[in-house]
Amino acid sequence: MNLRPLVGFLLGGALLAVALVYASADAVARTLGGLGLMGLLLIVLAHLPVEALMGVAWRAAAGQGPDLSWGRFMWARLVRDAAAEILPFSQLGGFVLGLRALRLDGPRARRGVLSLSRDVLIELSAKVPYALFGLIGLMALAPHSDLKWFLG
Repeated sequence: MNLRPLVGFLLGGALLAVALVYASADAVARTLGGLGLMGLLLIVLAHLPVEALMGVAWRAAAGQGPDLSWGRFMWARLVRDAAAEILPFSQLGGFVLGLRALRLDGPRARRGVLSLSRDVLIELSAKVPYALFGLIGLMALAPHSDLKWFLG
């Protein structure tokens, strides 16, 4: 029996526990306690349609091909975003795990990487205007702040 996965799991759990203690686990626990189970479930349920749509968009970016189901891309997008939230160097780890969740090999793996690149470019192009509107909103709310140096 190979014990490496179990040892890795236990070491990862211990590292997570140390990180939580270091980052004030009590604040996290208070926040989750205030939210409650129903609040947490509502947030998850509200997020699932967004994840599904992003999976559909990634699938559309992949083009036509065998074994490229919509469900597989939706699942891979969910894995990709979940990994991006919890891993160090988050976005890169999320990309790798999202591709792994697609379970593509050979020439199909190349299609997965190319579709991921296209999907990331589209996602970034959607986030840039959103960020600029946020910055403009902040400047409107605090016109005398030091944010002006950012835009020149």
